[in-house]
Amino acid sequence: MPATVNVSNFGPIASGSVELRPLTVFYGPNNSGKTFLSTLIYGLHTITNGFSAIPRFDDWHRWMQRSATVGSYSQSSEAVTDLNHFAAKVLTASHAIKFDSLPQAYLDLLHEYHTADDGLATVFEEELRYLYNRGSTEELIQVSSSNRSSMIKLSVHGDQTHSKQDQAGWDLEATLDGAQCTTNVNVGSSYVMNIDKLPEYAWPPYANEGPADYKLTSALEQLNQILGMGPSHVGSTKAWFLPASRSGIMLAHRVIAGATMRRATRRGFGDVSDAYALPGTIADFVANLLMFTDRRQWKGFQEKLARFVETNLLLGTVESHQQKNVVGPAFVYTPDAWEEGIPLADSSAMVTELAPLVVYLRGFVRPGHTLIIEEPEAHLHPEVQTKVALAVARMVRAGIRLVITTHSDWLLAEISNRIRAGELKDPRSEREADPTDPPRLRASEVGVWGFEVDPASRTSTIQELPFKWIGGVEPPKIFDIAEAMHEQTAQLIREHEDGLGHEIE
Repeated sequence: MPATVNVSNFGPIASGSVELRPLTVFYGPNNSGKTFLSTLIYGLHTITNGFSAIPRFDDWHRWMQRSATVGSYSQSSEAVTDLNHFAAKVLTASHAIKFDSLPQAYLDLLHEYHTADDGLATVFEEELRYLYNRGSTEELIQVSSSNRSSMIKLSVHGDQTHSKQDQAGWDLEATLDGAQCTTNVNVGSSYVMNIDKLPEYAWPPYANEGPADYKLTSALEQLNQILGMGPSHVGSTKAWFLPASRSGIMLAHRVIAGATMRRATRRGFGDVSDAYALPGTIADFVANLLMFTDRRQWKGFQEKLARFVETNLLLGTVESHQQKNVVGPAFVYTPDAWEEGIPLADSSAMVTELAPLVVYLRGFVRPGHTLIIEEPEAHLHPEVQTKVALAVARMVRAGIRLVITTHSDWLLAEISNRIRAGELKDPRSEREADPTDPPRLRASEVGVWGFEVDPASRTSTIQELPFKWIGGVEPPKIFDIAEAMHEQTAQLIREHEDGLGHEIE
C-alpha cells in the first residue's frame, strides 16, 4: 500500500517527509541522513509486516496471549462467542473487512497492544536498537537540538483499488525521548483489510470448551489467521537491505560467521563489549549470504533479472559453491568466454559490488517485496551506472519496490530518460512486447528526494526533487559544483598563460 514516512529530530535529520513509491531515490551529500532514513524504513517495514498488516504477528500473538490470560476479557464468554461468530461469517461471506466491523474484544486488545509500554513500543524500541546498534533509542535523537525528543510517523494510505469512501488508512506514531519509546496507532474506521484468498488452514470456529483464557486466545488466533496476520502470511511482503559495505562483506562473510561461532562457543567471552556488535542491517545481510542456495534452475522473473545484471553489467556469471566443513557458500565469478571461474576476491570492485544484487535477485527477492540498495553505483564506470538504472527500472516493472540511495548524476539521468520514455505513448501497446526494449517508468511511480544540509547546524531537511521534461531530475547545487570547477580550471589556465606570455593552443 502507499505509505509516507515523516521524521523530525531523528539522527542527522531535522525534519523530512518521504512518500514511498515503486521507486524511491534518496540523493544528497555524505552524512545527510540517507542511510539513517533507509534503515528506519527497513525497520518500519519489518515491524508492520510490509505496511499491509498493522501488527507483526509473532510479537502481537505473544502479547495477545499474555494479556488475554491476565486481562479482563479472559472471563468473558460473550467475547469468545463474538469472535467465533465473526470468524464464521468471514469464512463464508466476506473477503473485505472494514476495521470498525471487527469484534470489540479484538479491537480493544489491538488498541492496548499499540499503546501499552510492553506492547508495540517495546518491539519498536528493540528494532531500532538492533538496526542502529545503539544502547538506547535516546542516542538516535538529533544531538544538536535542544529538543530532546524525536518523532517518527508512518502513514499508510488506503487501497486505491477500492471505492473512494473505503480509502482510509492508518498511522503509526512513535516518540523517542530520554525516558522511553511510546507508540500509538490510529486506524480509519473504513480502513479495509483485504482477504484476497482465504487461507486453506482456516478451520471452523473453536468449540466453546476449555478454560476461559484458552477459549479467548484460540478465538483470537483464528481471527488473526483469517485476517492475514497469521504465521504463513509473515514475510509475504518482506524487505531486504543491501548495505554500502556489501562489497567487503561478500569477501569476508564466512570469516565473520566463523568468528561469531567461535565467540559464541568459547568460554570467557561473555564480558566482551557490545561495541563489537554489527548493526542490524549488516547482520541481516551476513545471515542471508550464509543461507543462500543457488536457485539457477528457477526460470521465473528472478532468474531473468539476475541474468540481465550478469549479461549486461558484469559480463559474466556469479555462482556459489558449498564446501564441506566451511560455514556458508563461497562465491565465484566467471567472465564470459572463460571456462573456469575465479574467487570473488580476485575480481574487480564492480563485480564485488554487483554480485550481492545478483544473489538477492536469484535467491530472496520476490514480487511485492521491498529492496533497499545503498549506492548501487559505487565503484562503477559511468556507462555501467546507466545500466544499473536500466536494471532498477526492470525490477520496478517486475513488481519489486525499491528504495535506493545515490550520489550519481548518471543514475538520475538514466532514470529521467526512463520516465520520459514512460510518459510517451508506448509503441509496444500496438505490437507484441519485445523483451529487449528498455524498460519504461511513469513519473507517478518515481519519487526522488533531496537531502540538504544546513552548514550551521549540520542537520538536513528533505524535499522532493521534481521531474522536468527538459532537465529531468536535477539535484540541487549540482550545476553550482560544475560551474565552480569550470571557473577554477579557467583561472588556472589564465595563470599558466600569463607565465608563458602567450595563449595555450
